[in-house]
Amino acid sequence: MATAEKKRTPNTRQSTETQPALLAPDAFAAALAGIPSEDWSRTWAANRTIALRRTSKKVREEVDKMRLPAVVCLSRSFWDDSRNGTGEAKVQFVWRQLAAMTARCLITTLALPKCDIRENVEQLAGLLAQCPALAHLDLRSNNIPQEGACELAGVLGQCSALTHLNLGRNRIGELGTGRLAGVLAQCSLLAHLDLSMNFIGCATLEIIGGVLAECTVLTHLNLSGNRIGNSRAESFAALGRCTALAHLDVEFNGIGPAGAERLAPQ
Repeated sequence: MATAEKKRTPNTRQSTETQPALLAPDAFAAALAGIPSEDWSRTWAANRTIALRRTSKKVREEVDKMRLPAVVCLSRSFWDDSRNGTGEAKVQFVWRQLAAMTARCLITTLALPKCDIRENVEQLAGLLAQCPALAHLDLRSNNIPQEGACELAGVLGQCSALTHLNLGRNRIGELGTGRLAGVLAQCSLLAHLDLSMNFIGCATLEIIGGVLAECTVLTHLNLSGNRIGNSRAESFAALGRCTALAHLDVEFNGIGPAGAERLAPQ
């Protein structure tokens, strides 16, 4: 029996010695506090998770200050469930949650399709002003009117990280398109733009065509369903300068062979 105990002793000692050292809660909190917030948002790996179990209040407070990247997508099951209140009640609930998130996270993706936020665009604009890291914004099918598009244009120019903007199937019209054209050039990283079915007016076609031609990294552009027609297709001839453009959608615009020649002159 004594011999057996002697054989087990070294194994027990080895197991204890190889266990990782645990950092005291206060020391861990101090270590977290020493990391600049911009380093967390710049280097945090995608899909990485911080799990805090039975930790100290100080550690939780420091983690709350990190403002890690966040992806926010509206659940259709929430929106379609009548038990969650009226449409307006749901929208206000979403705004409250998003306002709380902007204080604790860096929202990089915000997808709010089919939320009927036409009466709440001012609130949305205020929210976007708090999202400097926003890269992907999906607001398709929200009945956003011209005045609402002007509100958005006032803050989109501040979203210097924006790469993907979907405003398809809204009602931004000629006035809204003109205001957006004034700020899109500031989004130097914009690669994907969807302005389909937005009643774009003929007066702004040439303006927006020239602005988009300066978006040097634009790879995907959707202008379908805007009634461009043959005579106005030439307004987008400047897109020929978009050397990165790989996908251009202009279907349902009444553009025939003559319009195609104006759109892409030899």
